[in-house]
Amino acid sequence: MKRIVPLALALLLLAACGAEPAEATPTSEPAETVSPTPEPTETSCAVPLVYSEFTLPDPGFEPDSYWLAEGFGDRGSGLLLSRENGGGLEFKCWYSQYVTATDLMYDPAILGCYSFGGCVAPGEAVPLRGIDVSASYSVDGDTLAFSYSKASMSAPLKFYRVSEEEALEAFRNMPYNEEYTLPEGLKSYIAHDELLALPGIVQLDEETYEYEGATLYVFDSYEGMDYIGSVTVDEVGAGLGIRGIKVGCTAQDVLSCFPSGMEYEEYVLTEENVVFYGTDINISSLGRIYTFNGRRTILCGNGYSSVRFFIDDNGVVEAIMLAWPW
Repeated sequence: MKRIVPLALALLLLAACGAEPAEATPTSEPAETVSPTPEPTETSCAVPLVYSEFTLPDPGFEPDSYWLAEGFGDRGSGLLLSRENGGGLEFKCWYSQYVTATDLMYDPAILGCYSFGGCVAPGEAVPLRGIDVSASYSVDGDTLAFSYSKASMSAPLKFYRVSEEEALEAFRNMPYNEEYTLPEGLKSYIAHDELLALPGIVQLDEETYEYEGATLYVFDSYEGMDYIGSVTVDEVGAGLGIRGIKVGCTAQDVLSCFPSGMEYEEYVLTEENVVFYGTDINISSLGRIYTFNGRRTILCGNGYSSVRFFIDDNGVVEAIMLAWPW
């Protein structure tokens, strides 16, 4: 992927990581014996720099075809990954569009993000996972068409086959749509006994656990089930996947993985609170740069979950938090 590390950020990183010592200023007469300048001790940035490897969302299977939606609704976009399965089509689709919310005292157009999937045989209609709708499909060369049981459903009707590279480039310009990958075995809603049985999990207190390099905040269990309130990682390589972004990536890496259109330094120099996609309403999907609990933060959320990338003074991701508003 193309990465942009602006000169100003590079200079900041050099300054934080240790610079050459300044030369000693010559003394006036009478001359004094000047002790040799000690060699500077080698220092390092608080967070080692790593590079992100932008990835497509995980559909739960190995896709063999990539599809982009034909324009629909109000600024609608969609990505569908699929594979042949027993003569049928197994697929997962992520899509977004602006929708009307006339009961709100705000701009009525908010950005909504949705997903559905299933395994459909040719000519048959089956319920879709994620929504209460059935669908059937047909394929004509490089065109995939869907029909839905609810005529009023506003969703992609037609997709066109593309290469994996084209799918990657298109997905960069799509909003966050809950396409996170959790540490192995972890789910946002999990049986308490199943949580405790995760290999290597450590309970720190009544509501906090450590697992696979991540800190978990867990709500009180209800009828034997636990709700995960948040998952936070602050170590390079810890098990939380969101578009290939890791602790140690630059803030510009983060912005390049979502619809933005500006350099990180431009955001820092303009305003304290900048929305770079979506509508500035809590229930809307949006991307925002702001200060959260005293930390510079890039937020991407969709009303169901949100991910915060905490940025240090060098413009580097020092921690990532995924949270749900249970």
